[in-house]
Amino acid sequence: MCLPDWRREYSMVGSAILVLFTTVLGGCRKSGPRNLDERTIERISISFCQDVMKDPACSERARSVAQQVLKQRLNDTVDPKPVLVDVHFREPRGGHLVLLAVGVSDEDGDLGGLVVRERHKDQNGQTAIIEEVYPVFAHIPFNAAMYFFWRVKLREAGERKNEEQWQAYIDAGIADIEAMPPVCVSVPQPGKIDVEVWVYDNAGHNTEAVAVANRLSGVGTE
Repeated sequence: MCLPDWRREYSMVGSAILVLFTTVLGGCRKSGPRNLDERTIERISISFCQDVMKDPACSERARSVAQQVLKQRLNDTVDPKPVLVDVHFREPRGGHLVLLAVGVSDEDGDLGGLVVRERHKDQNGQTAIIEEVYPVFAHIPFNAAMYFFWRVKLREAGERKNEEQWQAYIDAGIADIEAMPPVCVSVPQPGKIDVEVWVYDNAGHNTEAVAVANRLSGVGTE
């Protein structure tokens, strides 16, 4: 799996799942990871990159980017631009919810959120585009390379991001993952639905767009 060795299975139905809070910080949900020392940050980042590089389930691109991120992490320069390593759908054990796994590196710790862009092609060959911005990293200052896990609402026909819920979450001003609304996203379907994601930071940097890999059993395979 494209997950670090210290991963855990998550079963918090109805909440966003953030691997950091349930592993490194022992379940803290209300405060950001502000006090981790550099050695811990380095250990988490190296473990993440090595796991991606040796995992055959990850794409060739993801393994190559993880190798580049590892080299960047071991030099003496802080790169302010975030790097998106891998994005995929994942089901925790039991299949009670769907997660969007986002593997990202941001050395200066100012991530803002992610953008979901979908292309839907109908039977007549017409294409509709959906693009939505989700500030999932708001109130979460962290500069390790790692996976984050976000609760997903699989998009139904005509469904869109709930702007009011997301604005209320931002206005609350705290990193409360139980209060974070879900990310609304479609499952990719070959020839019908393409889904890609990129990450942005608060300085205006954007990563490259990465296609979301579908690792859900029996979903989106029609």
